Amino acid sequence: MLDLKKPKEAILHYRITTPMFLGEADAKSVDAKIFRNASYKGALRFWWRATQWGKFLSEAGGDVRTALSSLHKKEGELFGLASDGEDSRQSRVRIQTSLLPEISRIEKEYIGSEKDFGVTGIKYLLGQGADGRKYIKSRTLQVTLQFHEVNDEGKKISADDIQSIESAAIALGLFGGLGSRARKGLGSLSLQTMTPVVGEEASFTKLSEIETFIGKLDFSASAEAPLTAFSKGSDIVITNQGSDALKLLGEVGVKMSEFRKAPENKKEPRGELPMRAVFGLPHKHISERRASPLFIHVHALEGGELAVIQTLLPAQFLPGNTGTKKVDFGLIRKYLKTFENTRELRRHD
Repeated sequence: MLDLKKPKEAILHYRITTPMFLGEADAKSVDAKIFRNASYKGALRFWWRATQWGKFLSEAGGDVRTALSSLHKKEGELFGLASDGEDSRQSRVRIQTSLLPEISRIEKEYIGSEKDFGVTGIKYLLGQGADGRKYIKSRTLQVTLQFHEVNDEGKKISADDIQSIESAAIALGLFGGLGSRARKGLGSLSLQTMTPVVGEEASFTKLSEIETFIGKLDFSASAEAPLTAFSKGSDIVITNQGSDALKLLGEVGVKMSEFRKAPENKKEPRGELPMRAVFGLPHKHISERRASPLFIHVHALEGGELAVIQTLLPAQFLPGNTGTKKVDFGLIRKYLKTFENTRELRRHD
C-alpha cells in the first residue's frame, strides 16, 4: 500500500557569503539551475564522515580498518551507494534547494565574473585558471532535507542517523563551502538557522551558538586519521572579523601569501616534502595531489558582522607513505598565530 505520509524534514537557511564558483565543466559559465543539489550532497557526505569518524573508531575499539568499513557501510545506507552488485543503495535523504527569492534562470544580479575582484589577496586564494570564470553572488539559500523513514528493505532510519546528517549540515555551514577553491574561503555557505526534525529552530549567528555546537563534536580520534575528520589534532580559530567579506578574505590571502614566502617557511629538505607542502599539493615538481587540511570559511553573524573561521583538520597527509612523506601541521598553527586578536574556538589536544 502506498504510504502518503509526509516525510520528516529539516530546513536550513544558509547565506552564500563569498563568490561561489559552481559552474559547468567548461569552467566559464554558471549552471543554468544556479545551484546544484549534487554538489551540496557531496559536501554533506564529506562533513558527515568528518563528524562521525570519532564515533565509529570508538565503536570499533580503536581498530581503524573495522571503523573504516563500518563508516563506509553506514554512509552507503544513508546517502546511497552505486554498485553493479547486490550492495546498491538508494539515498535515505532527499535534498531540495532554492535561492531566495526563488529564480528559474540566470540573471545579472545573481552572477558576477572573477574579473570583478580588486581586492589584494583574493587572486592568491583563487589560484591559477580562474580568469574570466563566473560565480554566484551572495544570496540566501534554503535547503530542505527530507528523510525517507523506511527503505526498500523495510528498515527504518533511526533518530541518531537523522541527527548525524543534521550535524553534518551544520558543520558544512560553519566551516565549509561549495565549488572551486571552497577550502580557500570561496563559496562559503554560512548557516543562519536550522529547524531540525525534532526540536525548535536553532540559530548560528552568534559566536556562543557556534561554540556550543563545537562542544558537541567528537574529537576523540587520533590526529593520524586515514581521512579528513575532527580529531584530537583539530584547531578551530576565528582569525579576523569585519563587515566586508571580500576584504576579510583578502586579508587572509595576504597573510597566507606572506607567510608561505617567508625564507624560514620555504625550506625544502633534501629527499623530503617541502615545508609548505602542508598547505596542499601539488607543489613545484611534486605531482602527487593532496587537498589542504586547512578550511577557510567566512561566516555571517548577527548585525551584519562577518567572521573568518579557519579550521585545521590534520590526518595522514599521504596515506600509505611514512617518513619523508610526513609534514608538520604545526606550520599551519604558526600561520594562524600571525593574525591579531584571534579567538580560539577549539585548540588541539
